Amino acid sequence: MEYRYIGKGSSPSRMDAYGKNVTKVLNGEPKRPAVKRNGEPQSEGNIKFRYVHLVLATAVINGWEIEHFPIENCEKDEHIIIEKLRKKERNCNMNDGPGWFVEDFEMLSAELS
Repeated sequence: MEYRYIGKGSSPSRMDAYGKNVTKVLNGEPKRPAVKRNGEPQSEGNIKFRYVHLVLATAVINGWEIEHFPIENCEKDEHIIIEKLRKKERNCNMNDGPGWFVEDFEMLSAELS
């Protein structure tokens, strides 16, 4: 199986977030703390990892090859349009997968392997 993902990033720190999230998954850590700094609980969407993190963490565990490269630069107001176009052109299968909790990683990863 080959997995493809198109992501938009407007800064180097945004691109670094993929590796940081994969490290959190492999360490069994949640994406964000359950409680915000102001004491309110995080929304479910802020706690769940994205499908791309599941596949990348599984790839690390299984020694799968990971290729990562920028496709093109564009103006910030074009990001969404270009991303949608490239996802369709390259038949991406990781962009729209379900979010998931770190507690489910082992089970979900086994389903991919």
